[in-house]
Amino acid sequence: MPVDKEAELARVTNLRGFRYGLHDFLAEVDPDFLKAVNDAVETQYINSKILDRKTKEISIIVACISQVDMASHLQIHMHAAVQAGATAEEILAVINLVGDWIGHVARIRALEAWRIFFRPDLPTIDRVIELRPTEK
Repeated sequence: MPVDKEAELARVTNLRGFRYGLHDFLAEVDPDFLKAVNDAVETQYINSKILDRKTKEISIIVACISQVDMASHLQIHMHAAVQAGATAEEILAVINLVGDWIGHVARIRALEAWRIFFRPDLPTIDRVIELRPTEK
């Protein structure tokens, strides 16, 4: 029986509390794979009883930072972490903690995701403020 794309997309959001562009892409190009991903997420990510959801989300944020992930992907896991009880301060502390081990570029990308999610009123980090000749 063919996979119902719309049902799997609804399942994505119901399981995770978010939906990302990758999910829509998979629904279009390989709905069977999206269903398999949803099945794995339900078993390992949602129904696992050892770690609570907040710990899982913070761990995923760290994994994403270590891969120098896109700000948009970090934002969805920040959202999920907040939904599970994490605070902006806890997430910022984790970014600063792992930044020393993971690297400066990864930390900046994570800080930009944090800014977008928690403090969109602040100007973007990824911008040039001023360029001028250096004095000799």
